[in-house]
Parts: sequence; C-alpha cells; structure tokens
Amino acid sequence: MGQRGNYIIKAENKLDIFYTHWRAYLIAQDLLLGSNKFIDFVRQFDKHDELIDEPWIEGCVLIDLDSKKLLFWELEQLFEFSIRQKYLDKLQEKWDGWEIAFAEMGMFDIQVETGIDYTSKQENDFRKIELEKIINDADD
Repeated sequence: MGQRGNYIIKAENKLDIFYTHWRAYLIAQDLLLGSNKFIDFVRQFDKHDELIDEPWIEGCVLIDLDSKKLLFWELEQLFEFSIRQKYLDKLQEKWDGWEIAFAEMGMFDIQVETGIDYTSKQENDFRKIELEKIINDADD
C-alpha cells in the first residue's frame, strides 16, 4: 500500500518529477508550509523520469517557478467544494504572489500545463473487462 504522489517543478522549460510513496494524502497540509519551504521540502524526494500510472497516483502538485503558478489535486480532503474554497483562500495567504488552482480534472489538467502525454500512456482499458462478470458478480 502507500499514498503515492508526484510533485513536478517546472523551471526554464524543464520539468523535474519527484516521487513520494507516503505523502499524497498530506498534500493539502504540506502546501500550507508556503512556497519556499514547500519547494525545499519537495526537492528532498527522489527524482523520477515518469509520473505514476493510474490507478496508483493519489495526488499531484505542479509548481511552475517561471510563472509562479501552483496547480494540484489530492484525493483525501478537498473534493468537497465548500471546504476546498476556504482552503484555497487560506493557501493564497501562504503562497503570496502565486496563482493557485485546484486541478478539477486531476491528471488531465496537469497534462495540459506540463505538456506530458499522460493519459494516452495509461493502461486502463475498460474494453477488456468482461461486462457479464460485472453484471453477475456471483461467479465462483
């Protein structure tokens, strides 16, 4: 098991991908460190060449240093809109001067911002699932 997440730091048109096995559920909490402390925190994780595949990825943060944009999603706390909006207001205080957004479409939004072709690399092919087994799950 784990709480797998990716952090992407974009600077000078270069992407550095960092991996965490245990902190994806704590992304909302960790972002409250503020920009400088959070970026230093992220840089301690291992660099990877690829993003985590579905369904294993449980959160992702994109930090664009050139344009001072923060885009992220996580599965644990912020999927209820009213909670998310209050959180984003508080986060904006900690990330003064940054444009902050929650990635409503998860990795689709991250893909657009990074240019990484993420979705076509995923192997979730629902055409392979036998529909009858889903409908009648009483199989031995």
